[in-house]
Amino acid sequence: MMNQLPCPFEDYHALVHHVLHQLGMPLPYEDYIQDAYFVYEQCIQRYDASLSKFSTYFTWQLHYHFRTIIHKEQQYRNRISIMYPKEKGFFPDPTSEFNQFYDVFYCSQLNSLESEILHLTLQGFTVEEISADRSVSVSTVKRYRKKIKHKVGRNFKSAE
Repeated sequence: MMNQLPCPFEDYHALVHHVLHQLGMPLPYEDYIQDAYFVYEQCIQRYDASLSKFSTYFTWQLHYHFRTIIHKEQQYRNRISIMYPKEKGFFPDPTSEFNQFYDVFYCSQLNSLESEILHLTLQGFTVEEISADRSVSVSTVKRYRKKIKHKVGRNFKSAE
């Protein structure tokens, strides 16, 4: 196989758009295209022409990169879902997130253990890890999380 240099990044825009569409990434794609450029640069440095065509290697790296982003966003949504009511399609506006955290911690009247459990949940700790860290049972953590959801949900409903 000949060791050729890959095409310029601009020649791969259609490929990038195809991968983003295939993974269901939301429009507009401008930020994702910037990410794709950084992936492209890494691919140029790590590419081994004896193993595959550059476009194949780049496509797989794009898939891996954007699946990682999707996974991290899903984990984040799962962590903060404790604070929001389970209405279909409801998800907070990221620009107002700071105000909502302030409202949750200072206006929802959480006691100290509820506040600690919420902090640890938002940091990504599991129920088992929180129970071990706070020396309480798993069922206690689950019960407190239900209380938090109730208090936070009540707080958001009264604000509407």
